[in-house]
Amino acid sequence: MEDFDILNKFDNDKLIDIVKNYKRYGYNDALRNYVINLLEERGWSREDLQRFGYLTNNNYDEAEKQYKAYKRNSLIGICTLVFLSLIHISEPTRQAEISYAVFCLKKKKNKYQ
Repeated sequence: MEDFDILNKFDNDKLIDIVKNYKRYGYNDALRNYVINLLEERGWSREDLQRFGYLTNNNYDEAEKQYKAYKRNSLIGICTLVFLSLIHISEPTRQAEISYAVFCLKKKKNKYQ
């Protein structure tokens, strides 16, 4: 608790910022709850904090959700790229056969003209 004593010196705006952005700052729930209790002692109720949107940071939560989706989609993209690269590596041996077949067809077509 002595680590939290410095919070008593902060003004309400800074405490509200801590409550709203505690995840972004890397704080834990215990510190957040202590700050909420400190604000309640100073005249703020949980209902007031909720009503004004100070209990949650929806922008941060949305950004965190998008970041997780980005990581997941990036992994899918990398796996697809590796898979397609493996297919591309195996293509040159097949390409020679196709090229020879096309050459034969062209030669045959020129023969009849």
